[in-house]
Amino acid sequence: MSSESLAREPLATWNPARCVWETTQQTLCGHSEPFVQTWPRSGMTRAGRLYELPTLERATVAPESSSSPSLPTPVADHSRGLAQPGTDYSSLPNAILSL
Repeated sequence: MSSESLAREPLATWNPARCVWETTQQTLCGHSEPFVQTWPRSGMTRAGRLYELPTLERATVAPESSSSPSLPTPVADHSRGLAQPGTDYSSLPNAILSL
């Protein structure tokens, strides 16, 4: 873990006396507020402190995807091996051969 992530303020701290995760905000009676937020998708605990970790992958917008728009969708027939050149050039194996 980098020193940068240790320097961040923890989201919550474990209070073993009260058996509750607490924030840094104080109530009127002097107790820390219980942590009632949703836990982070990526986080860690260390020495009784909860830290949110940065997202490792870049965020994508709806139109983006991991598939290439220039490659056709594979079909079950492609499992028998590569299609023969000169046949259906819209098949995935032939599209890959033509790259």
